[in-house]
Formats: sequence, C-alpha cells, structure tokens
Amino acid sequence: MAGLSDIAGRRAGLPRRQRIGRFVFDIERVVIVGVRVARAWFTLLTPRRAFRSERADVEALPQQMNALQEGESLHQPANAVMDGEPGFVGRGVTVAAAPAPDRLLEGWGEATLAAAASIGSRIGWHGRILFPPDAKPNRDRHNAGVRLSEIMATANRLAGCDQTPTDSQVYVDGDVRRVFVGIDVDLGELLLARSLGADGVIAHHPIGSKARLGLPSVIERHEAQMRAEGIPAEVAREKMLDRRRPVAHALHTTNYDRVVDAARQLKMPIMNIHLAADLIGRQYFIDFVRRVVDGGKTTVGGLIGELKTIPEMEASLVQPELWLGQAENPVGRWVVQMAAGTNGGAPVYRTYYEHGIDTILAMHIDERDLRELEQLQRPQANLVITGHMPSDSIGMNRVIDALEAQGLEVIAGSGVIRP
Repeated sequence: MAGLSDIAGRRAGLPRRQRIGRFVFDIERVVIVGVRVARAWFTLLTPRRAFRSERADVEALPQQMNALQEGESLHQPANAVMDGEPGFVGRGVTVAAAPAPDRLLEGWGEATLAAAASIGSRIGWHGRILFPPDAKPNRDRHNAGVRLSEIMATANRLAGCDQTPTDSQVYVDGDVRRVFVGIDVDLGELLLARSLGADGVIAHHPIGSKARLGLPSVIERHEAQMRAEGIPAEVAREKMLDRRRPVAHALHTTNYDRVVDAARQLKMPIMNIHLAADLIGRQYFIDFVRRVVDGGKTTVGGLIGELKTIPEMEASLVQPELWLGQAENPVGRWVVQMAAGTNGGAPVYRTYYEHGIDTILAMHIDERDLRELEQLQRPQANLVITGHMPSDSIGMNRVIDALEAQGLEVIAGSGVIRP
C-alpha cells in the first residue's frame, strides 16, 4: 500500500488550476469529515516552493503523515501543522472548536463551515470535525436515573397489574434519564433516539422476543370480556380461539428479534409497555362514555361528537368515526372492546351483536372483518372506531406523566400524541 507521503507527493504535482473538492483522513477511529474548498483554486503543495515561509513544516509533512499511518508518535515543534485544534490547519487559518457530544449534528450544512484566512493569495474554507465515533449521550442533567425495570413496575401499578403482562418486556435493562417514547419502535427509532441523546427507548407495541410472541396469550382476554357481557363461556372461548389462531400463526413466521438484537448491539436500554397502557386507556374510555351517554337518548353521532373533545383526539389528524351503523341510531347497550392484544375482528364483534350489544367502541379493525360484519345486515349494530394512534396515546400519556413526575426527561415521538 502506498504511503501517505506518496499521496501528498502526487497532490503536489497537480496542476495549479485543478480543484480539490474533498480531502478525508481516516486514521484508526478518528474521523475528519471533509475539507471543502469553495470559490478558490489552490495547490496543496506547490512544487519547489514552500507555503509562504513554512518550508520546514511542509518538507516534514510526508514524514508526519507516514508516522500517523504507522501509529507512531509525532516529534515536532509546538507550532507544527498537527499541533493545534482539529481542522485544516495552516498559518493564518482559523479553527472551529468541535461541538459538544449532544449537539453533534446541530446546524450541519454550509453554516458549519467557517471562513478561513487566505492560503497564499487564495481564499479557502475549512470544515470542523463533527463527532468521534463513540459519542455518548449528554448526561449533564440533574434528574435521577431510573431503571427500565422500575418503569415497568410503575406502569403495572398504574394499570393494576400484579405482574408484567406477557406482551410487555424489558429487553435491555439499564439506568435512564432521558427516554424516547413511541407507539412503534423499529431500527430507525433506535438510531433517532441515540442521535437525540436519549439513553433509553420505550415502545408501546411489542418489539420482539417473548413479548411479541406472547401477544396471542393476551388475546385470550377477549374471552373474559365477552363473558362479562353475559356471553356463554363455551361461545366466548370458541370465538376467542377463532381470533387468536391466525395471529399466532402469523407471529410464528416473523423475524421476532431483529430490533431487539440491534438494541443489544447498540447497548441501548429498551422496553415496551403494551397491555398496561391499554388497560389504562380502556378504563378512560369506559369512564368517559358513562359520563356522556344519557340512557337511551344519546345517539351514536352524539357520542362521536363527545369523543372528539378528548384532548388526544383533538390533537390528532385521525378522528373517531362510525364504520358500521347510522349516526341517528341510539347508543343503546355498549362495550369498549380494547386491551385484549388486538381488535376482536368479525368473530368476536359478531358474537357481541348476537348477544344484545348495540354499540362497540374499538381502536381499529381490518377491512376484511368489516366487510364480513356488513353482511350481518343488523341495522341497529354500531361500530365506532376511535382511532389507533390517539387511543393508544391516552394510555401511554398517563405513563409518560408518571415518568416526568419522577424527574425523567421524555422525548415523545413515533405516534405518541401529546396534547
């Protein structure tokens, strides 16, 4: 492999009018991101002529570059080219200080390039070193650290869970002070959280591992919810299994630990809180509907109008909608069908309608299941879809509020709607 002195020698022979567009050193794990030359033409090393009066430094440059390549220390005067702050250093050239680790990408672009003094009779620009590869999140904060396992205990307590539900998990535990919280977390959110200086990630939906594969067991809650509405036990179990089976089969084929593996390799503490947050949200809806429904007088259209006043709904682009039934239909007997892993689909919803339920409130439903329900031709059957992201945000916001009360800094994103 040619030495760096050979590269410097070839550059010295370039025609004077040839433009240097980018000059990158990659020496072990120090990254110098580019030297950009704008509005100027200059030769890095002019043959047979030194940089102004710096002949000794220029003549020593090839030896210095080879020493860096070989990992040797440099023995040079205090005012040598490589002795100053990182940057493109030369006589009369100013150097910008490296940014703080938590502001690495702030202002990146032309604004990060500072005008330098002239080199010879030409004007150049220099770029600053943006970041070391192993930049750490900013931990200069006064809030006390909390472990993710403690956060899980807090969520369980808020929801009244005696133990962590099977669709929730601390995948990588650790102390956190600034956390990124999202409804869905994938590889992109992990990297985003890291770039924002977060030292932990909290998702709502299961990310992988045991929690993702444990979702079918949470779907079994549909059976208990149906039985609570008077549906016979054997019918409730049969319809629950009809909903559980395809979900379990679909999960069996997934790359269930892809994101969790990435979090481990990034050493990023990560967890998800699913059922506990959904239980909090479901109880909120139950209490809300009880307040606004006035016996048999309230219509489904009136109920939807009231639901739109919920702060998370007001702040959302997705609003509650009536997907089955007529707005003038009375609400009648109603049920909030949430906090059971996923929606009940046609098997469960049809069973509710067949056993006297007039109005179902749910976060979402698949289009195929909706078409099947439409075939029932039950004119008094109403399906109110409250909206996935705003409904999930109701439960997650109560968890976030509790975390902020403990002194944690929360960065909300990826679907979380904070009114």
